[in-house]
Amino acid sequence: TPGRTLFPYTTLFRSTKTGVKHVFLHGSNYRVQINIDGKSLQFGTYKDIELAELVATEAREKYHGRFARNA
Repeated sequence: TPGRTLFPYTTLFRSTKTGVKHVFLHGSNYRVQINIDGKSLQFGTYKDIELAELVATEAREKYHGRFARNA
């Protein structure tokens, strides 16, 4: 099941319908949203999925620093 812990340091992640980490479908647009310190931060909605993916990558790098997993 999504979000269930298998081992102490391994978690199954829920995939988005877009296939891009932290990018979610919002009507006909794409919303960028990440969680920081238990709070959900939104970085806008975009018509173009490539732009949304770029914004998500930059947000991960800004807030997670060297721990950002952009792969």
